[in-house]
Amino acid sequence: MVKNMVDIFNGVTGERPRKVSVRTIERRLSIPQYRLDKCPKSKKYIEKYVISQKEYYAKELVWAVRSIQSTHSNMNLTQIMKLTNMKKRDVIDSIPYIDDLEVKELINSLIF
Repeated sequence: MVKNMVDIFNGVTGERPRKVSVRTIERRLSIPQYRLDKCPKSKKYIEKYVISQKEYYAKELVWAVRSIQSTHSNMNLTQIMKLTNMKKRDVIDSIPYIDDLEVKELINSLIF
């Protein structure tokens, strides 16, 4: 159950990625607060997927670009920022964390 929730939060299913933390998984699964502290294997599994804010923003940028590309509309930076609810500064700061080279080049071309 925890593994499925982590996959959903990471955007494996194609949904918008969400930031993974022990507390957000507890809330989503309706588990009483701090109950996962008593389940060390589950907690350790979740903590493997905890990432920094900039890494999360990078994942969200990749998702936003893919989402806009799937609608076949013209892409611009404002559209990406509205979809991700990010500021330009956050977009620029998260570029080094983007793993997808195509998306990284596209965002660089939109900014610079």
